[in-house]
Amino acid sequence: MKASELIVKCPENEGVEYIFSVPGEENMDLLHALLTSSIRFVLTRWKQMLRFGRPAFIGFNNPDLVKYAESFGANGFRIESTDQLAPTLRTALDSNKLSLIDCPVDGAKNLRLTQRLGMIPGLGKLPAGAPPAICRSAGLKKDCAK
Repeated sequence: MKASELIVKCPENEGVEYIFSVPGEENMDLLHALLTSSIRFVLTRWKQMLRFGRPAFIGFNNPDLVKYAESFGANGFRIESTDQLAPTLRTALDSNKLSLIDCPVDGAKNLRLTQRLGMIPGLGKLPAGAPPAICRSAGLKKDCAK
């Protein structure tokens, strides 16, 4: 899991519904992480109104990645559970066509798995005193400040 995904996961777990921002080179990782989040990203409308007298391109919704793939002539698949992965992967490979599989991943489970396996040095546990929201997102309550 990338840091940007964990940063987005924290407010998502706290019930945040909207994030207001201006896209830019410096926050592209965060914008990418928001694509698969339940949080709605809202560009700053007033800046556009001041500069251009009208808003433009401010409706940013999470894309339907299956339809996006299909719009380029590729196969698009979405799985909802682990038991769908193998048959969907087989279908994609058998199609002999470019395919995209939209596979949502619960990052908190990845962190717990990493902690258990200890395969990535330094990621086995969160730093002492880590903020509670990060701990809840990572599912590592025992490593967090009270």
